[in-house]
Amino acid sequence: MERTFKPWRLDRMPSWVEDIGLVVTCGLDTKMLDKLAEQVDPTKTLLYVVHWRKDDYDANYPDYTAREGFGDFVNVAHRHGFRVMPHTDIVGVSSYHPLYAKFEKFQVRDPWDGKPVGWLWNEIDNPHRFAYINLSSSEFRKHFVQQLREVWEKYRVDAFHLDISHVVINDANGLIEGLNAGQGNALIHEELASAMPGVVFSGEHLHEVTFFRESFAQRGKLPSEVTPHPISSFLFSPYTLPYGHLGLPNPDKEPQLYQEFLGSYESWGVLPTLRLWSVEELDPEHIEAQRILTVAQNWQELGLKPDFQTHWATETLFRYVGKNGETVTYETTGGGTTLVLSGEDVGYERVFGVTQVKTDRSLPNWHAYNEMRILGLNPEKFYLLSDVPRDFSQVHINSLPEGVSVTESRVTENAALFRFQKADVSLEIDLLSQFHLLRTGIIFNGEDLPLQKGATFHSTQVSISGIRKSAIDSHPPHQDISGDTFGEWELLLPDSHKIRLEFDIGLAEGSENSDGVTFAVSVQGNDIFRRHYAEQRWDHISLDLTPYRGQHLKLRFITNPGHNENNSWDWARWGEPKIISEPPDTLTNIGFFLPNDPIRKFPETVKNQGNELYSLETKLPAQILFHFAHAQQVVSSFNLRDADFIVGLQFDNVFRLGNVHGSGERSHGTVNGVKKDTIAAHPPDDGQTILQFLLSLPQAEDVMFSFSMGFLDEEIHGDGVSFQVLLNGYNRFKHTTNTPGWTDAQISLSEFAGKTVLLELVTDPRENNSWDWAHWADLLITADGVEPSGDVNADGTVNILDMVIIGQNLGQKPLPNSRADVNKDGQVNVLDLVLVAEDFGEKVAAAPVEIEIAKTISFSSEELIAVQRSLRTLEAVPEKSSHVKIVIQFLRTWLASANQSFRKTKLLPNYPNPFNPETWIPYQLARPAEVSLHIYTVDGRLIRTLALGHQLEGIYQSKDRAVFWDGRNEVGEPVASGAYFYTFTAGDFTATRKMLILK
Repeated sequence: MERTFKPWRLDRMPSWVEDIGLVVTCGLDTKMLDKLAEQVDPTKTLLYVVHWRKDDYDANYPDYTAREGFGDFVNVAHRHGFRVMPHTDIVGVSSYHPLYAKFEKFQVRDPWDGKPVGWLWNEIDNPHRFAYINLSSSEFRKHFVQQLREVWEKYRVDAFHLDISHVVINDANGLIEGLNAGQGNALIHEELASAMPGVVFSGEHLHEVTFFRESFAQRGKLPSEVTPHPISSFLFSPYTLPYGHLGLPNPDKEPQLYQEFLGSYESWGVLPTLRLWSVEELDPEHIEAQRILTVAQNWQELGLKPDFQTHWATETLFRYVGKNGETVTYETTGGGTTLVLSGEDVGYERVFGVTQVKTDRSLPNWHAYNEMRILGLNPEKFYLLSDVPRDFSQVHINSLPEGVSVTESRVTENAALFRFQKADVSLEIDLLSQFHLLRTGIIFNGEDLPLQKGATFHSTQVSISGIRKSAIDSHPPHQDISGDTFGEWELLLPDSHKIRLEFDIGLAEGSENSDGVTFAVSVQGNDIFRRHYAEQRWDHISLDLTPYRGQHLKLRFITNPGHNENNSWDWARWGEPKIISEPPDTLTNIGFFLPNDPIRKFPETVKNQGNELYSLETKLPAQILFHFAHAQQVVSSFNLRDADFIVGLQFDNVFRLGNVHGSGERSHGTVNGVKKDTIAAHPPDDGQTILQFLLSLPQAEDVMFSFSMGFLDEEIHGDGVSFQVLLNGYNRFKHTTNTPGWTDAQISLSEFAGKTVLLELVTDPRENNSWDWAHWADLLITADGVEPSGDVNADGTVNILDMVIIGQNLGQKPLPNSRADVNKDGQVNVLDLVLVAEDFGEKVAAAPVEIEIAKTISFSSEELIAVQRSLRTLEAVPEKSSHVKIVIQFLRTWLASANQSFRKTKLLPNYPNPFNPETWIPYQLARPAEVSLHIYTVDGRLIRTLALGHQLEGIYQSKDRAVFWDGRNEVGEPVASGAYFYTFTAGDFTATRKMLILK
C-alpha cells in the first residue's frame, strides 16, 4: 500500500500532529479558550473552527474571507498553545457566486442520468446549495489553493479541514484535462501541501483516495443495524487520525444522537471530540462535556495510540497503548460498553439494549433503581452512567421486573409521576427470512402453475419516495397471458393472545404508466385482504391473525394486474412483511420507596407495605401518580400567575428542575399591541418547559380554567410551539402555533371540584426552539355554586388535620387561609368548626379505625395548641349533635397521648433533592435545644454553617420552619453541582444526611 500510494505517514508530519488527544469543534468564543486551557493541554488540542468566514456556514463558496474577530481568535488560541483548523469545502461553488458561471462546466454530473451534482442541489432557493466541482480542473484547483494560501499567510493557521473530500464520482463529463476525479483529488492535496509548507489537512470520511494525503479524518456514524469493525483503523492508522464528524452533537444537548455516534467510534479508535459553541458549555453542570474532557486528559497525558500488536480479548472493541505501556480499551459488557482507562478506572459506562443493568453507578434524574440495579430502561435508547452514587433516601421505584420500561418520570416536592410500559418483547417472524419455506408460482385459469411468463416473486431492496425497505418484487405474468403471481408460506403460528401480519404495499419508482396492481392476502385459501393500488409510495397494512393462533397456516401473497388485466409496468412491491405476536397481558408488580407518605395516590390500589415501601399490581401500560405536598387553596377567582409553582425542564420524558431563557419567570408580554401579565415559558432545545401547580379546588358545581397563550411581538424564525395543559399527568388541552398573537382557551375542572389536582403547563419547541418566546397569561380558575366542605385542606378526607386548620384560623382577620371559612360568611368561628366536626364525626362513627389512623399523625406544638383551641370551642357549644359529641370525646382521648408523637429528635431528608439552587432541611426536636447545621463537600471540607440558635420542641418541616439553604458557601458564592453532606446538631444529638445539587 505504501509503495502504491506513497502516503504521508503521521510520524513524518509536524510533531504536534501525533500528540493531538482532543478535537474541539467550535466558533470564535475566546472566553471559551481561556476556560478550556485550564482543563486540557492546549498544545495537544486541535480547534476545528466552523463559523469563521464572513458568510454563513456552507454559503457563498468559494469565498474564504474571514469574519471580524477571527484573527483575534487565532492569536488567543496560539498564545495558549492550541492548534487551529478552519473549515473549508474542497469542491464547493455556490450557484449564486459570480465564479459559478466560470466553473459550471466542471460541475460533476451523475454517471447514470447526466444531471449536475451538488449539495442540496434540488433546493433552488436554499442559500446553502452549492455545486460539486471536479477537482481534475486545474483552473478550479489553482483558485482554491490560492484562497487557502491567502488565509494561511494572513492568520498562520495550523491546518485546514477539506469538507466533502471523500466525493470521488465517476463523472459523466468524462476525463477533464486527461484526469479522472480521483486523480484530481490526489493532485489538489499535493498542490495545497506545496503552497503551504508545514500545514496539515483534514478530510470528511476516509477511503483509499483520501487517507494518504489527510492527517485527520472526520468519521460519520453507521446505521444502527450495521456493526462497525476496526479494519479501516488497522489499515489507515499510520497515516490518518480519525476524529468526530461535524454532525457529532454536544453530548449534554443531544445525548441520544451523541451515543449513536459512539456506537461506531468505539470500534474505530476515534479521538475524543467535543462540540463547544460557548464558554457556558464548560460549566460543571454540563456533566457529559466534563466527562469527555476527563477522557481527553488521559489521551493527552498517556500519549495513546492504537495497539494492533497485542492480542485483543473477545470483549475488546478497540485497544490503545500509551507511551509508557499503559493500556486503554473499549469493551463490551452484558448491557452495553465501557471505556476502561489505565489503572482500571472507568472513563465512562454506556448502557443500551436492556431494561436493567447491574451497576453501582447512577443515571442523573433517574428514579428507578435498587441496591443492585438500575431499573426500567428503554432497550431502544442509550444511557451514559454517572459516578454519583444512587440516593436511596429519595423517591424512587425500587422493584420492577425485566422487560418493563419507565417511559416518563417527573419527581418534585409536589408530586411524583411515573409511566410504565412493556419493552418491545413481541415475537417476530420475518417472512423475508423464510424464503426456504416459500412456494411461488402463477395462477392462470384458476390453476397453480410454476413461476413463468415474466412473473417475479423474489426478495429485493427498493427505495420508494425516498424510503428504502427490504421487499418482495412481485410482478404479475405479462408475456402473452394475464394472471396472478403468488408466494405461499406454510407456518405454525404461536399460541399468543394477539398476532398480526404487518407489511407495506407500493409500486416501484418508474411505474407511473401502470394502472395499478391488486394486492391480496389469503389464509387457508380465503382472502383476508384485497386492494387495488397505483401509488409510488408505501402504504402500511396491518391484519389480525389472532383467530389462527396455534394453527398450521397457509399464507399466500397474491399480485394481480386488476380488472382491466393491463399488466404493463406492474412493478409491485411488498415491503418488510412480518408476523408479530405479543405476549399475554399479565399483571406487573411495581415497588416504590416514598420517604414521605403521599396525601393522594392514583390509583388508590397502591398499597402501603410499611417502612416507607409501597407496591402496586397493575396491567401495562400504566400511569402512577402520588401527591406529596399540601395543595394551594383555590378560591374563585384564582390567578395562577400569583400562585406558587415549580418550573422544570423535561428531556426525553425525564424531568429535572431548571429553566432556560427566563422560563418560569413572572413577566409581561405584548402581542399585536395587547400587553398582558405573563409567565414566560420558552422551551429548551429537544425538550419541554413545565410549570407545575398543586391545587386544591373548591367544592362547586362548575369549575373552569381559562387562559391565554402566545408569542411576543418578535420576528419568528422557528417552527412554532406546542402549548399543553396536563391534569394529573393526562393531556387535556393542546394547541400548536407559529403565529404571533394571543390565543384564548378554557377547559373544565369540574370533575376535580373539591379535590386536589396536579395542573401542569407545558411548552414544547417541536423541531426547533429558536425564537420560541412563549408566554402564558390570564391564568384564571373560577368556580360557580361553591358548596361548604369540611375537607378544609382538600386532601380528599375530613380528619383531624382539618380541625387543626380551623383551630389555627379561629378569630383571625384577615383570614390567613380562606378555606378555613367553610360556610363562607367572611370569618372563621364556631360555625365553621361545627361543620367540620359534623363531617368528621360521621366518618368516625362509620369507621372507628379512623381514630387509630389519626393517632399515627405527628404534630408540632403549635398544631397541638390549635387542636386544644378547637376542643374548647366545641365544648362550649350549647346543643351538640351526636357527631360533635363523638369528635369531642375523640379529641380528649387523642390529646392525652398526642405529645408522644414528637418526643424523638430527628433529622429528616431535605426537599427538593436533587435541587437547584435552594433546598429546605426539615427536622424535629423532642426537647428545646441549641440547633446548628454544617454543610460539607464529599471530601469533608466545611463550606457553610447555619446557626439556628435556641429552638423549642416540635416539628420543623414546612418551608417557614425548616432550615433553608440557598446553595451558597460562607462568602456567598454559588457552589458547584455535586453531592454534599449536612450534619445536624441539637444539644447532644447529631445526624448526617446527603443531598445533591444539579444545575
